[in-house]
Amino acid sequence: REVKRAVYEALKVLSGSGSPEELLNSVIKGTKSVVGLKVNVYFGEPNNATHPAVAYALAELINKIGVNRNNIIIWDRAEDELNKANYQTNKSAKDVRCLATLTHRNPRFAKPFIGYEDSPITIGKAQVRLSKLVNMSNVIINMPVLRTYKFKDNTGISNAITNMYHVVDIAEADMPFFYDNECNPGAAEIYNIPAIKTRTGLTVCDAIYPLYNGGPGDDQRYHWRANAVIASLDPVALDTVAQNIIQKYRDKVMPGEQPLKSAYLETCAKAPYLLGASDIKQIDVIEREI
Repeated sequence: REVKRAVYEALKVLSGSGSPEELLNSVIKGTKSVVGLKVNVYFGEPNNATHPAVAYALAELINKIGVNRNNIIIWDRAEDELNKANYQTNKSAKDVRCLATLTHRNPRFAKPFIGYEDSPITIGKAQVRLSKLVNMSNVIINMPVLRTYKFKDNTGISNAITNMYHVVDIAEADMPFFYDNECNPGAAEIYNIPAIKTRTGLTVCDAIYPLYNGGPGDDQRYHWRANAVIASLDPVALDTVAQNIIQKYRDKVMPGEQPLKSAYLETCAKAPYLLGASDIKQIDVIEREI
């Protein structure tokens, strides 16, 4: 019940008009749309994944504005990761669907669940294949989980922008293009793929139990109960605010540590990407306790 209320209040504040329904209607643009909720269940770690309660609370609100429950798809990369994170995959023509691109995260066992598109797209000198779930969704709502990412040289944030990494199949030879230099500009390149950028109009972040050190894999020593949900129409602004939230907590419990640094966020804000605002001075932050 508390999670449902938190999701509702986050959208209510974001709407400006005080109407989550009005906000969702403006994002979804038609009750016949297929709405994909892109969660993050990396490694299938329940305490380090988008909680099912958050995803299904949003699905319930979307259904209330008239979208058929079966036209709502909760999805991520692999079926085994979803199941380990307490989701139950559902391909049926009844109720909210829960789907994956692949059956397994491990390439040795992975088979198509829904699969990747046959034709690759070119990004710079690299080629990737999109999950078929991208094109199955008229609208994508980004639903990351708040956590840090230990890069080679510093610690940054892994949240809304990087949640799209597992939407694409990247050839081994192209991995450096997307992952080197601490995902800069790789993260911006992926989010800027037209099928992702144009479909993704809303981000609802699960900040209930954030990971504030290490990552992206779980480490139970470094969680805290923030009990928050963050919503924004701007994924870069959301990540900038989310990074500040984690930084404030780290300053209390890890004084003297290097500040978090996610250089790809500044890249996302600049041409040719223009994915959102990375300057905290340009971002209106509204907090509401419930």
